[in-house]
Amino acid sequence: MKLFITNKDYFTEFFDDEDKLTNSHNGNYTSREIHKKAFTELSISIDVQNSIPLILTPPYSELGEGIVLLDFQTKKGDIYYYEFSTTAS
Repeated sequence: MKLFITNKDYFTEFFDDEDKLTNSHNGNYTSREIHKKAFTELSISIDVQNSIPLILTPPYSELGEGIVLLDFQTKKGDIYYYEFSTTAS
């Protein structure tokens, strides 16, 4: 199973901004860490609940300040396509 973010360039740019990375005290995750958390959420939903979530909501901060919204687009084989839309707190 794979999780593919369709607008990965925008997603990466949004979370991996150099200013955000230098402020490590704020506890924000990188795009890679968020992707891993989203994959875990997807995997649990499919394996345990036997359903594809329409929205994945991984946290973007270890402090629990907010979530990332990833909208389901389509599925082809074992690849699940989601699009990054925004964040919420």
